[in-house]
Parts: sequence; C-alpha cells; structure tokens
Amino acid sequence: MSNQWLRDFSLQVGDDGGDGLDFSAFRVAFRIEKKDSAEPNNAIFQIYNVTRETFQKVQKEFTQIRFEAGYKGNKALIFKGNVKQVAFARENGTDSILTIAAGDGDEAHNFAICNQTLAAGAKQGDVFDAASGKMAEFNVESAGLGKDNSRALPRGKVLYGRASDYLQRAAKEAQCDYSIQDGKIQAPENKSLGEICFVLNSRTGLIGAPTETTEGVDAVCLLNPLLKVGSAVQIAQEQIVQNIVGDFSHDLTIEQEQSKNAADGVFRIFSITYEGDSHGQAWFCSFSAIATDESAGG
Repeated sequence: MSNQWLRDFSLQVGDDGGDGLDFSAFRVAFRIEKKDSAEPNNAIFQIYNVTRETFQKVQKEFTQIRFEAGYKGNKALIFKGNVKQVAFARENGTDSILTIAAGDGDEAHNFAICNQTLAAGAKQGDVFDAASGKMAEFNVESAGLGKDNSRALPRGKVLYGRASDYLQRAAKEAQCDYSIQDGKIQAPENKSLGEICFVLNSRTGLIGAPTETTEGVDAVCLLNPLLKVGSAVQIAQEQIVQNIVGDFSHDLTIEQEQSKNAADGVFRIFSITYEGDSHGQAWFCSFSAIATDESAGG
C-alpha cells in the first residue's frame, strides 16, 4: 500500500433495512478476530462520547454493523455482521463509551434452520445451496461451493436442523473449507479467498520480525484492509525468527528442516486480528499463516 499514515475509517450501525447512524466522526477503538473456521468471527467496537439516548437507540433499534478501515483513499471493508450485545459506561467519570459486541453471521449460524427434502440424485452442492438459502434469511450471502466432486445421493435426503451444520458437512464432503467472512459464506477449494499475493517487508508495513511456527509464521503489520483470511503473503526467509527448542548441538530434525525450507516463500493467512484506535497508537493487524505448496515446492 502506497499510503499508510493517514488513517481513515467508517462505522455504520443500523437496522435490517439499512437505516441507522454513522459514527465515523467519533473516536472509535476496535478489535476484530477472524479465522477460517465454522465458528462466526467476532468484533468489539468502543465508541466514545455518545449520549445515553444514542445508546438506547442502538440497543433497541439496530441489528447490523459495517466497518471499513485503512487510509485516506484506500480503505476497505474489514467487518460486516450483526449486533449481539450493547453496553454503556463512563470512563474516568467524564468520557462515555458505547460498546458493541458483534458477530459475523452469528444469528444465521445459530438460528437458520433447514426443513426440506432433496430428491434422489442430489449432490453436496445441492445440500450446500439449500442450506445457504436458509442463511440468506438472516442477511448472509453465499459465494457458492468451490467444487463438488461428491457422488449423487442414491435416495432422497431430509434436511432438518441447523443450516450451518449442513453447510459445514457438505463443504467437508466436497473437500472445501466452510466459513463466513464479512456476511458471505465462503467454501473455497484451495483454501485461498484471493488471487493477490502481498509481499510483506519493513517498507510495506511489516512490524518487527515474524516468528516461525510449526505450521508457518506469526506476524504483525500495519493495518492493511486487503489482508484477509485466505490471503497469500510472501515473507523473505531472512526476516523470520527461527523458533528452535532443544539441544543446539544436534542437527535440525526433518520436520524443522522442512519448516525452514518452506518459510522462504508464500503463506496463507488462516487467522487474523485487526486492532486499532482512531485517536490512539494502535492501528495494526496480527496474523498466523501456514506455508503453502508454493513455499514448500520452491
């Protein structure tokens, strides 16, 4: 990203119809946690110096939240979901804080129910689409199943239960990974949700030295709204701190040597946390990433 110093964000909270309030002129602190798992992503937003009347309006009327962050001329969506809890408190006896806990597709995950029958010959893609239709009733869209090489069902199938459970099972059967990201169901074939590979170094926002893990790396960088679950990142081997435990007089094990070789290449983000304060120091994201075939294969 060419501009990483002029922070910018927008925060809207509203009802299912899109009517609501814009808190972009307020001080906002946030922490957003995302993973490539079936459990919904979560976020906490703290909005400073709002009135109690505003708190009551948010508490009684609003159900949806949308948050974009980044830099002037280059901000993007990093969270979209439903309001779970709202609280109001005072800090230092003067500043009021409206706290909103939100979930990405949380209501759909918990309350969307399938109750239908699929005819013989249906495949896992049909199960996935049927369950996705129920999730859509809770404002969750679907990007579709990445692939479907499953066998056709020899007989009709009754779907009755949580739609999220059927989505997870259908994706697993089709060898795809199911998750909800920013209000959209994802089930990519190759675990990647994007085609762009971001080169991370000190010039492009990398903070400190990434640490090697058994799966890949843990790293911290300036907040980049284009980095998401599934994003590919490239980090040079010389920037990564080796994490070797044990007797240093012995040679590396085969597993450690494979991890060392894979580190010089491309990694896929499977967990990312965005943290920031529009009036504070924090404005970064930390992530865990796994080595990809591009890394291992050179």
